[in-house]
Amino acid sequence: MNTAVMVHESLRKLLDDFAEASQERQGSEQYEAERQGREHQLPAIHAALENTPAAAMPLLFWRPQNTGIPGNTYTLKEQFFDKAKMLHGQLEDVLVSAAENFGAPLCIRPNFGTIFLPAALGLEYAVFDDAYPWLTTHLTRTGIASSALDKAGESPMMQRAVEYISWFRELLPPEIHVYMPDTQGPFDLAHLIYGDQLFLDMYDDPQFVHELLQFCTELYISCTLTLKKALGEPEGSCYHGHALIQGIHMNNGGVRISEDTATLISPEQIDEYVIPYDKQALDRFGGGFLHYCGKNDHLLDAYLALEGVRAINFGNPEMHDFTRTMEKFRTSGVCCFGKWPVTPGETPREYFRRIGRVTDGGSGIILHLDSTAFSGSIPAPTPRELFELSRTELSEYRNEDRQGPRAMKTGKPKNSENLENSAGENHATENPAVSSGQLRNHIPLAGPATREPCDGTEGRLRVSLGFTPRWYHDRLGIDFGEIWHTDPVYRYESLVTMKEYLHAHFPSVPYFTPRYENGIEPACATLSGVFGILLIPMIYGAEPLYASDAWPDAKPILTLDDIRNLPPPSVTLDANKTLLQLEEQMEIISEKWGPVHGYLNYQGTINIAAKLRGSELFLDMLDEPETVKNFFRHIAGTIEQVSKKVQRRQRESGFSVDLLSMSNCTVSMISPQQYEEFILPLDMHLSTQYQRFGIHTCNWVADPYLDSLRKIDKMGYLDTGIRSDLARIKRMFPETRRALLLTPGEVEAMSEAELAAAVKRINLEYAPCDIVLADVETTMPDERINGFLAMVREEGNLREEGERLSQDKEQTLQDKERDL
Repeated sequence: MNTAVMVHESLRKLLDDFAEASQERQGSEQYEAERQGREHQLPAIHAALENTPAAAMPLLFWRPQNTGIPGNTYTLKEQFFDKAKMLHGQLEDVLVSAAENFGAPLCIRPNFGTIFLPAALGLEYAVFDDAYPWLTTHLTRTGIASSALDKAGESPMMQRAVEYISWFRELLPPEIHVYMPDTQGPFDLAHLIYGDQLFLDMYDDPQFVHELLQFCTELYISCTLTLKKALGEPEGSCYHGHALIQGIHMNNGGVRISEDTATLISPEQIDEYVIPYDKQALDRFGGGFLHYCGKNDHLLDAYLALEGVRAINFGNPEMHDFTRTMEKFRTSGVCCFGKWPVTPGETPREYFRRIGRVTDGGSGIILHLDSTAFSGSIPAPTPRELFELSRTELSEYRNEDRQGPRAMKTGKPKNSENLENSAGENHATENPAVSSGQLRNHIPLAGPATREPCDGTEGRLRVSLGFTPRWYHDRLGIDFGEIWHTDPVYRYESLVTMKEYLHAHFPSVPYFTPRYENGIEPACATLSGVFGILLIPMIYGAEPLYASDAWPDAKPILTLDDIRNLPPPSVTLDANKTLLQLEEQMEIISEKWGPVHGYLNYQGTINIAAKLRGSELFLDMLDEPETVKNFFRHIAGTIEQVSKKVQRRQRESGFSVDLLSMSNCTVSMISPQQYEEFILPLDMHLSTQYQRFGIHTCNWVADPYLDSLRKIDKMGYLDTGIRSDLARIKRMFPETRRALLLTPGEVEAMSEAELAAAVKRINLEYAPCDIVLADVETTMPDERINGFLAMVREEGNLREEGERLSQDKEQTLQDKERDL
């Protein structure tokens, strides 16, 4: 039997196997449910691409075999030159995926790689067994000038594509959709056809580059029309698998554009050389979706603003911050189509809840998920279980009242009262501060300051007021020794007592007001303040020194040899006695009161290092910089693993928390250059791992470090002392919730006039912001504190009223001009 016959017989068997599997499914209850539309994903796919509400998020699975080669039988080279072998390879993948598609379209294509359209112009290429073809020549200017678009349409490569399409369509059942080969996009085509000289000519001969791009746009459009005719596909709609077996159907756009090379150029060049030509292609086919690899923030923003872009697919989603990026998609009304990585150790439930929180329960997203992504779980979930779990978990976050394609929501669960503000202030979930990921200063009762999510009630000036444990101990006799930190019941009772006392003495402070539900003050069932600033040092073995009227403290314990021999955090955390004790507390809180409230103080990398190593750390940074860098990386990894573990359990209990605030108090002891070298890369990494992220500096002048801090893409919070250049910080961090730290000593030392002038300056140069008055001792009278609160409240109200009157005056003048 010759090879051709063997291939065709094997191909026929694959088609028969697919038909048999389909027939078996047709008699099942699952198939009938899909057929009747209760689970079929096409309506949801259409809704996601139109950014309108849908019953559920489309979930498309792929199961990697040979991740670069379709099927297991034939090499890419064999498939390239033989349509039967090419179809055979893709059908092997179809059979694996068909049982896991749950109503998603199955798609295949003539698979020639990125050389397809350049080869149609006559460029030479090499074909490989285990990699896609690669161009070996480029066209010169003369060659480009002499190329004719009609010749591309009649070329051997184009004729081969049309032949393969026709043959595939003839053999395949209607459930398997054929889509077009990889046509790339105008700018990618220009790079493929002309080579790297393109980048120089963008400076030396921009007119030629525009002519080249216009040629590539017309090549893209004319060849797409030829292929659509062969597919029998309308110009304004299409099926597309984007190199995967499970794909989409777009009824509001007819093409896919791929522009990987565009990530290499500047924002100005993107606007000049990429967007206008992609727009031509999109306009010709009524819209489409775009793909690019790498990361270029301006390219993303430009595509999100481009009319006709229905969806964007990332080749490297791991390079993008999930929360911040999806907020951009939600604001623009463009669909996100593709994969979002599973983070290490993340369970399927945690993964889908993370998706749901940020996307309004999966609105505006078509998710591709590796069906083996959770293979490390025991037992590993099946695709059916993942599919059903996605429906269950995402439904909690769906906003049924969402209005239109440009709506921006915060994605909080409908059935979970978000009491992130332990003070019980009202929540305004439509406020930009909420959806933008801002944090505000939060001082737990008798705990060191940390951060909590903004809720929209902050106003121009908000005082964050807190007292030392000694203040409560002297006034109420509360013991802040070991029992307070390890016994949730004792802590709850003491916090209720403290809150009642605070409300009586400072009634204007909303977060001091007890708010009972069925006799329980839920915000007092908390982890806030537990172990003070020592949680992470205790995990490293530091022994806490408890006191009845102070936060626990500890002595440095690590030598350089200890630091060199630290095992990875993942090796020791599961059996860590501090973490086990904390988990036990969370179980008690959950069983007794429900949600596990609160914000632990995880400190920051350099703070913890200094606590564990002492002042020797700063000499180590000069003498053994690589050892210290490894130490810092170890600490950052521990912070990440511990915080995610704790917050995961809090979310499971019903308390929504996904944030981190780095305390960089001791950064002022190193130079800005040392901060950039030793700490900034870790802060930047950690900022990508949480929905909200912020930096606490302390009450010192932040100016020398601002340029470095500005490099952190996500900055929901930043504080400083009053001697900093407040106006500059406001200009540099306009979207950040800022805070100004005043020490009790500063407030007590100022006269009334000096304090009023300071508050006025803060309002004029820095607001909207928090004014933080933390660690108040027993020496400050209550009258002084209440007077300060009234002063800030009056100054903030005056400014807000002045702005309102100014706006009213401006509107009156505009009305008069219109009447004239």
